[in-house]
Amino acid sequence: MNYEATKVTELFAVEPDSFNRKLHAVKSAWEYIKISYNLNNFDLEINSRLSKTLGICKFNRSYHEGTVVISKKLIQLAKWEKVLDTLLHETAHAIDYNHRDTSAHDNKWKSICIKIGAKPQRCATSQDLGEVYTKQMVKESKYTLTCPGCDYQSFRSRAVKRTYGCSKCNTPSAKRKRGYFLELVVTQNH
Repeated sequence: MNYEATKVTELFAVEPDSFNRKLHAVKSAWEYIKISYNLNNFDLEINSRLSKTLGICKFNRSYHEGTVVISKKLIQLAKWEKVLDTLLHETAHAIDYNHRDTSAHDNKWKSICIKIGAKPQRCATSQDLGEVYTKQMVKESKYTLTCPGCDYQSFRSRAVKRTYGCSKCNTPSAKRKRGYFLELVVTQNH
């Protein structure tokens, strides 16, 4: 399979000026991706219930088919560049599933990301998503968890009852199972 096809980021570089045009552009980009990377066994779903997750790639091994799910909120509020990157991120998972029936944020998946033009990152930061998205999330959630080391933000609706660590930065502070983390600062939004 040729992953060196014209990069989707080049074809769909111009930011649409309304939600409906963004939605149409996501669907058009998906159709191009589906054909280019032979993902006929995957469908696209725009989900309005995803609020904290930007996208998911679901795969059913029994039927060898799957669904790439993109958050409607992401399409509405985030920068176009991030919407496209999320679509490509989930596409990399779909390609990975088709090749080895599993997918993780490992080196194999990262190499697929690089080849198709996605950033090989596990999570997005509030800076990646843009100011409008972050303000909306602050408005909708009761608590914001902020890392004092890298300013990564996470939003919660329920009270925080335990200590959280930042998975974005590796600044040594308190040792945990997966390396070193800083304790996040919790602020109540309203």
